[in-house]
Amino acid sequence: MYKHNSFTDMLHYMIPSKNACHILVLNGAAMLRDLVSLCPKANFDVVTPFEGIEDLYDIKGYNIKWYIADIQTQKLTLNNQAYDIIIAPDVLDHAYIAWQTLLHINRLLKPAGFLITLFHNIRYHGVLENIRNGQFSSDTRFYAKQDIVNLLNDALYKEIHFLPSGADDKSDVLHWANDGFANQSNDLAVPVWIIKAQRLSSAVMNLKSMYTTDIRMTLARFLRRIEYGIDRNGNLDALWELCNKNHIFPEYLADFIRESLFHKDAVIPILISSAQNHEMNDYADELLAILDHGSE
Repeated sequence: MYKHNSFTDMLHYMIPSKNACHILVLNGAAMLRDLVSLCPKANFDVVTPFEGIEDLYDIKGYNIKWYIADIQTQKLTLNNQAYDIIIAPDVLDHAYIAWQTLLHINRLLKPAGFLITLFHNIRYHGVLENIRNGQFSSDTRFYAKQDIVNLLNDALYKEIHFLPSGADDKSDVLHWANDGFANQSNDLAVPVWIIKAQRLSSAVMNLKSMYTTDIRMTLARFLRRIEYGIDRNGNLDALWELCNKNHIFPEYLADFIRESLFHKDAVIPILISSAQNHEMNDYADELLAILDHGSE
C-alpha cells in the first residue's frame, strides 16, 4: 500500500548522530539498515510480529534488541519514557483504537522525544476516484489531516509536522478542486503524509535546555505565586533577584510566562510595573515588547 518512497521520506526527520540515543522501531524492520547508518551509536529496540525476521535483517556491530510481538493485540513490556525516537510506519493503518495506540506510544517517549509515522490520505484524488467508483480498501485505514491532528491532540502530543510523500500533479487534482474539494497544502495530490509528533513543543524543549531543573522550578513557583496573589510583593522581589543572579534574559522569561501561566494578561502588567519599580526599565521594556509581539 505504501508508495515506494514513503520509508525513505520518513528518514527526512532523522538527523544523523553519533550520540548514544534510544530508538524504538515498531513494524519497521525494513528501515533498520538506513537507521543504523544514520545513528550508529544508538540502541535499537525492534518490534515485529514475524518470527525469524531478525535473521533476515542480521545486522552485525550495532546495538539491536528484537521483540516478537503484535503491537495491536499484545501489550508491549517496554519502559515508559525510555525512547528518544519511535518509528512506527503502519501504526495508524491497523490500529483498533488509534488514539489509545498513540497515547501508549506517547508514554514510551522521553519528554523531549518524538514519534515518526505516516497515514494514507483519504482526500487523495486517487482514493476519491475509487470511492466514487464503489471501490474501497478494507485492509488499510485512511484518514484526513484534521483527523490525525485531533487524534494526536487527544493522545497528548504538543507539536505536529507533516511531510507529503508520493505527491503527483495529475489533472484529476484540479478536477476535484473545481468540484469544490479544498486543496490546502496540495492535499488532493498527496497519497501518504509523513508525521513527526513531539511530546513537548519546541518552545518548552528550549525552556528545559537552558537552565537547571532547580532554577526552572523556582522560576515557575515565583510566577504562579505572583499569578495567584500569594505574598505577591515578596515573590516579585525574589523573581527579579533570581533573574539577575542567573542572567535570565527577557526572551526566556517571556517564553516561560507564555508556557506557565493561565492568567497571562492579568499578570503581565504586574510584572512590568514591578520590574520598573526595581529600576529594571530596559528589561521591562524589552519584556513587554516581546510579549506584545507574541500576542499578535
